[in-house]
This record gives sequence, C-alpha cells and structure tokens, in this order.
Amino acid sequence: MTESPVMRANIQVFKNAVCQKKEISMELIFEILFELIVDGSLNADTDKKVPVIIRIIAAIILIVVYGGLIGLFFSGAFTTKALLFW
Repeated sequence: MTESPVMRANIQVFKNAVCQKKEISMELIFEILFELIVDGSLNADTDKKVPVIIRIIAAIILIVVYGGLIGLFFSGAFTTKALLFW
C-alpha cells in the first residue's frame, strides 16, 4: 500500500506528539484511521493479487463509508432545512 503525502504528514504529527508526550486530539486519530480504511480499501479493491472475497469486503466497506457520509449530509440538510442543500 502506498502512502499519500497527507497520510505521511499525519503520521509524522502523531509520532511527534507521542515523542513529546503532548495530548493527541481525537480528530487526528480519526483522520488517520479513516484514511487508512479508505486508502486500504481502495488499494485492495483494485489490486488483482488480492483474493476476490477480500476485494468484495473492501468494496462493501467503501460503499458503507461513503454512503454514511452522504446520508449524514442529507440528514443535516433535512434537519436544518438548509436551502443550500436543496
């Protein structure tokens, strides 16, 4: 799996925070985990060396993650009745 520049930067910030015993924000942890899941699923989904069942599971993970984000946006639009979303 290849690391994106953003992922490398996030990991470096995480390592620096751990080494300096600073407080690590939940936002940073979730961002790293989310990027690992999405990047890993994308790479596994397109790689022919990965077994078919793993590729199917990776595709399902991607659909659930992105579907959840789209659902969250629509949910926010309906609850706030924002005209921007319509």
